[in-house]
Amino acid sequence: MNKKKSTFTSLFIASMFTLPYSFAYENSKTDEEISVIDRGGKVTGGGVKEIEKKNEGWFFYNEKIEAEKKPKPELKPNPKPELKPKPEQKPKPEPKPVVKKGSVKWYRENIQRIRDEAIDDPTPTNVRRYYYAQRIMLDKANKYADTARIVTSTDPIIDENNRRSTSSFAALEQSRVAEEKKTEVLQTIAKKAGIFFFFKGRGCSLCEKQVEVLRAIKTESGISIIPVSIDCSGLIKL
Repeated sequence: MNKKKSTFTSLFIASMFTLPYSFAYENSKTDEEISVIDRGGKVTGGGVKEIEKKNEGWFFYNEKIEAEKKPKPELKPNPKPELKPKPEQKPKPEPKPVVKKGSVKWYRENIQRIRDEAIDDPTPTNVRRYYYAQRIMLDKANKYADTARIVTSTDPIIDENNRRSTSSFAALEQSRVAEEKKTEVLQTIAKKAGIFFFFKGRGCSLCEKQVEVLRAIKTESGISIIPVSIDCSGLIKL
């Protein structure tokens, strides 16, 4: 019993001497030197900052756990509204022009019908109606012809008598002058050009007739004519 007391007393005295040293040593360290892991690789207590965070736990690493990013839902495009084709607007039928009764257009559209009715059903009424319509059309044509004759004879621009006279002696004089002018034109052409006459020497009666015409032209105008035989026979001299 006395031995145990002496052992406990010696341990207590030894611990009293070592505590001031350990406290002095620990106080001389900075917060940065107090690390979680010692030289032996063992985990030790944290520093002052970790002590202040006791509510968070002694070995809390304060790691921020990133929340899992949920994939954004794909936004489906809004369906485009179907564009219904507009109903085709049919153009309003234009009202048919009213044909004046008794006009030339009215008779042109109805004269055949009136005649056909008279032929199919030749009653006195139907036949008389057709001849009345025909008489009116002839009267209209005569009135037009009389008025046209007056207008053309009084306007020199559209009067055909200025181009060709209707009297016999004046018409003969115009024909004579035209022949003289034609001869003058041929003589002018003969000085600058000639005629090649291609013919067959055998079995060509038309070629013989054409020779007579060409000789008359040559005599009148003096134009040069060169005959060319396509069968090398019956050479003709002009």
